[in-house]
Amino acid sequence: MVAVFENELKQHLQTLTESPESVRAYLGEFDDPERLESCIKSAPVIFIDYDGDEVIDTYKKECRWNLYIVGSTASKAEKYREASRHELIDFMEKVDKSLIDRSFSNSGSIKLIAAKKIFDGVTNQGYLTVYVRNFSAVLFEDEVEILEEE
Repeated sequence: MVAVFENELKQHLQTLTESPESVRAYLGEFDDPERLESCIKSAPVIFIDYDGDEVIDTYKKECRWNLYIVGSTASKAEKYREASRHELIDFMEKVDKSLIDRSFSNSGSIKLIAAKKIFDGVTNQGYLTVYVRNFSAVLFEDEVEILEEE
């Protein structure tokens, strides 16, 4: 159920980026900002992170995700950092507009919750900014197994 949604979400988000590699699953890259920045070949990058769920009933559950939206610039100069920040915010707004009330094959409408900056700083390779966008969606079980009692 979650995997189907995430695959469709990833395909959708890839249409908003210049490179399909710019959208990927979050696998702990934020443990080290230097390593994170070195793995970013083109900015912005979106990391998809499943955050959990609440079961509604046998056939559906409300799931939560975080989208980590990462921007970087090789320059530490303020002029370029500010331009990069504005480009990242514009990109976040583009992502938001594309997700508002969107649904996929096994979900209800996406509900955007909040966005927050979680990292903003200078690294050895330049300037790095990371925002997190929280959202939820109700997922529906596409096939229900009926168990027979013996």
